[in-house]
Amino acid sequence: MARDHDHLHAALGLIDAPRGSEFSEASAQAITRAVLADSESDFVLASLIDLDEGVRLMSRIEGTALGLVGFGHIPRLVAPKAQAFGIRVIACDPYAKPEVFKTAGVESVDFDTLLQSSDYVSVHAPLLAATRGMMNAAAFAKMKKGAYIVNTARGPLIDEPALVAALDSGQIGGAGLDVVASEPLAKDSPLLGRDNVIISPHTAFYSIEALNELQTKCATDVARVLSGEKAVYPISA
Repeated sequence: MARDHDHLHAALGLIDAPRGSEFSEASAQAITRAVLADSESDFVLASLIDLDEGVRLMSRIEGTALGLVGFGHIPRLVAPKAQAFGIRVIACDPYAKPEVFKTAGVESVDFDTLLQSSDYVSVHAPLLAATRGMMNAAAFAKMKKGAYIVNTARGPLIDEPALVAALDSGQIGGAGLDVVASEPLAKDSPLLGRDNVIISPHTAFYSIEALNELQTKCATDVARVLSGEKAVYPISA
């Protein structure tokens, strides 16, 4: 959603870049995604720990299982951070090559196996017709009772009424949501006011280092294009 990073683009003087130019708003968004991925991966791990501490007598996370729905750039950064805590990491991504999983020390599993095996599920899938609402009542029913879910990808990947019902029943132990189906979240949303739900306003990317790196890379790519060189972060229409 382009508007989510408009304040960053505007600060860099990029929001009004010509649509037809090689370095346009789309290019700024590409750099934004590339630079902020590490901070977003930190947010995922922090959410797992915060949820575990906040909603029950804290148990060890060593030996638990984290299931990554999608295994693109951000979840590949999440994996080693979780593994450093002794968490077993599995992932489901039909488009990732086997060697990618092998290199990361992550087991490739199907979606149902991921749901059934994970103590934590972190959603990183793209929003497509086939993935919209993929985390629905049927998916929650397959998860371990009391498991946690984290979503830093796109809000509509989760069926929110189904999530509320799963939280109410105790089937889902807690949720960490940086994105919701409709932003901003309605003031009367049943997701608010819960001890076992962490909600942030689409700011999982935020850190001083990420913003500094974003500004540097954007400015460098602008200078590169104005000098007649190719952009490092081009966007193909």
